[in-house]
Amino acid sequence: MELFPVLLIVVSSLVIALLIFVAVKLTLAHLSELRAIGKDSDTEAEAPAPAPAPAPAPAPAPAPEPAPAPAPHPETIVEKSDLANTLLAAENIIVVPGYGVAVSQAHFQLGALARSLADKGIEVSFAIHPAAGRMPGHMNILLDEAEVPHAGIFDLESINHRFPACDLALIVGANDVVNPAAREDTDSPNYGMPVLDADTARRVFVLKRGDGNGYSETDNPLFSRDNVRMVYGDARDTLQNLLNEVQTDQDLPARN
Repeated sequence: MELFPVLLIVVSSLVIALLIFVAVKLTLAHLSELRAIGKDSDTEAEAPAPAPAPAPAPAPAPAPEPAPAPAPHPETIVEKSDLANTLLAAENIIVVPGYGVAVSQAHFQLGALARSLADKGIEVSFAIHPAAGRMPGHMNILLDEAEVPHAGIFDLESINHRFPACDLALIVGANDVVNPAAREDTDSPNYGMPVLDADTARRVFVLKRGDGNGYSETDNPLFSRDNVRMVYGDARDTLQNLLNEVQTDQDLPARN
């Protein structure tokens, strides 16, 4: 009888120990599951989100249209036929060739026009600036190719004083070398540069391709003077048209 209580205590202790063991095992198993779930969650959280699809590239903007060239002053523009009539009415003309003659290869037409005017008794002289053309002496070479007599070709120093007395100065493709700002405007980059005084002629006609500036990129006040008229276009074509009109003119006899 005394052993029964002892056995009961032992059995109870074993049952309690077993229950504790089972509880611990279940707890550990549950913790393992939670840990596994946590790792999966961390992996999902750490995985980078898929990159969004790149937005379609915007269509290239249309190229801007070039700004239109400023319109020449209407009151200073003349037709080629008006220039031809003015040339034929003059008694003496000074021609100032420039870089534009070389660019357009207009020297043959210019030489032919000078000869045609001379045949009608009009005095034609050529004023050469030493800086005209691509190199010193370039204009002289071109005029020699065009068979312009050397007696009618003058340098700056020997002809500048003649401009105020001449009926017409014909500037062909020249810009900086006839810019009066070089004489008059102390703020001009060209101030002090010797220039041909073509602006002092009674009338001035300028054959020019467009409204652009010369090599120095400075404005030329000559083009807005009251005695100046502009003839825009390719110098070679313009001179050829003038030559055609002068050669076919029947109203003006040769002067004695």
